[in-house]
Amino acid sequence: IGRTVFITARIQVTAAGTASGVMNISGLPFTPASNQVPNGTVHNETNDNLYQIFGADGATTAIVSTTTGGGISWAYATTYNLAMFYET
Repeated sequence: IGRTVFITARIQVTAAGTASGVMNISGLPFTPASNQVPNGTVHNETNDNLYQIFGADGATTAIVSTTTGGGISWAYATTYNLAMFYET
């Protein structure tokens, strides 16, 4: 809508192994405008946890982390629903 980008995604972990930490999602469709930090939420369907998703100013990569900026223990067969928005 205008210069606002809204992204939704559903991500399912199929082979986590011992993965933990933040998740980087690259290839956002448009570069955020100056002084715009993409942000949103990620919902873990399995345990009902909420995480934050944010991007760097002017970058097309988003980072999923806990609300305190820490990593997440990614679990096998867990589905995460993502929603974020930003201005271009």
